[in-house]
This record gives sequence, structure tokens and C-alpha cells, in this order.
Amino acid sequence: MKTQRSGRVHRQPTAMKNSEGRPVLMDYCLLPYDAEPAADALASTTMLTAGLAAMGALDAGEALCDRIVDELGPHRTVWGIGRDHVSGEITCELYFYRRPHSQDVDLALVDSLLAPTIELASTLNDSVPWHMLSVELGAGHFGGNWPAIARIYSDVTGLSYAVDGESLVLENRYDFHHPQRDIDAILQDLRASLHAPDTAASLRDRLPPQLLDCYHVCVAQKRTADAVYFSRIDGGAFGWFLAHCDWPELVQSTWRKHASRLEHVRWDVGFSYRRSGDSITITKSGWYASF
Repeated sequence: MKTQRSGRVHRQPTAMKNSEGRPVLMDYCLLPYDAEPAADALASTTMLTAGLAAMGALDAGEALCDRIVDELGPHRTVWGIGRDHVSGEITCELYFYRRPHSQDVDLALVDSLLAPTIELASTLNDSVPWHMLSVELGAGHFGGNWPAIARIYSDVTGLSYAVDGESLVLENRYDFHHPQRDIDAILQDLRASLHAPDTAASLRDRLPPQLLDCYHVCVAQKRTADAVYFSRIDGGAFGWFLAHCDWPELVQSTWRKHASRLEHVRWDVGFSYRRSGDSITITKSGWYASF
């Protein structure tokens, strides 16, 4: 990100090319999608810096992301900004995938990328199979106040686990669906949720029509809440999501200022929810892209 920095925005880096020579970017599964950045386009990391600023970790967060890009190269890391709607805490999430263009990623490499800024509370033997590893970082992690927990995901079982030392703690199960072709399966998963009432209003709250023009809908069952995610939404839907989930004005104003120069980006968003009487309450929301 060093070469793209201009104040607090990031010039669009050179995109990868698909087999037909067309530019592509990566979604939150580190899978490619076609992109047509304009000559004055900005990188999605322009919004990452807004999220880092909102959580009070701009300098440390940008330095860490710079180091990751320096070591891994571009288009190999997914980032996310999340907010706990109960406490108000904003966090930064980093996702490392084992994909054909990033097979060499392992826990030891992630540990070295995060050090010395971030300490991992994970000493798992890397023979345990996983296809994605994530780390959620709050301001206290950047301050060195406590170690971060790694989470590993299996694309075979659809399960994710927190790694605490050498222990694995089951955290959630997730399923990806096509938003139109698999709508019956999506509704079945949502109606089975114990964290929401099975009503038409509740289903509308969890499947907002503003977000359904997407590539995939992911439904997740978690320990204390359930969640739904929408991949590759356009800028109009992303702006609606930020307002709907009441994101801080620093983030929303950054989006309004730069939206026209980020039209090529397809965003990934999601929220967790719990039952609240006859409705639901959003307990956490987040948005994702890659660098």
C-alpha cells in the first residue's frame, strides 16, 4: 500500500489478469471477479484506512498491512472492518487463504507477518488442515495489551474453530448459496435459526432486498448469534449497508466522498443478529475487500 498512498486514500494498484487478460480483483473468499477500474480509481484500502482511523489504530494498522503486502505481495490477503453494536468496539480482521496462488501460507508464516506488532495465542501444529485463517484485531492488540486469537476454517466441513494454544474451540458453521437459485435453502437455514423469530418481518430483516443483488449469500450459525453475509455487492448497496448498520460518520463520509472512484469494487458485507422480542437486533456488522 505504500506506493498507492496519497494522504488517506490509496491509488488503485495494478490488478491481476484473468485468462482472457481482463483485470480482476479478489472478493472475501480470495476468489477473482472482473473489474474495470477507471484511470482515477482508488483502491478498496481507501475504506480500510477509514475503518482503522475509526478504531484509533490508523498508523499501526497501516504499517502492519504495508508489511503484509511487502512480504506476501498483492492480492493475497483479505481485510475486514467489524463493529460490535453492543460495545461500539471497531476491529480489523485479516484473512489468509490457501488458494492456488497462495498455497504457501501457513500458521508460522502468519505469525511472522504479524510479529512483532501482534502476538498470536496460537501454537497449533500446522498439520491440521484448513483453507482459511483469520485474525481479529482490536486497538488493544495493536497496543500489545493481549495476544490475538487465530481462527481456522475448513471448506470441507463448513466449520470454523478458534485456536487457543493447541486447543480447537468450535465457533460456527457456514453455508454459501446462490441468491436466486438456492433461495429455498437460504430460507430454510434462516427459518431454522434459534436466534430469530420465524416471521416474514424477521426474514425481510435478515434478507434485505437492497443486498440480494449479490454473488453469494452465506448463512452462518454461531455460538451466541447467527449471521448472514452478502458477497460482491455494488457501491449503491454498500452505501445503504453502512447507513442501515449506523456506521460512524467518519466511515460514511469517507464513502460518500470517494464512492465515485470506487465503483469498480464489489464489497462483501455481513451482520450477526440475535432475537429481540418479535424481531432481531444486529449485534455485529462488518465489510470486507482485499489487498
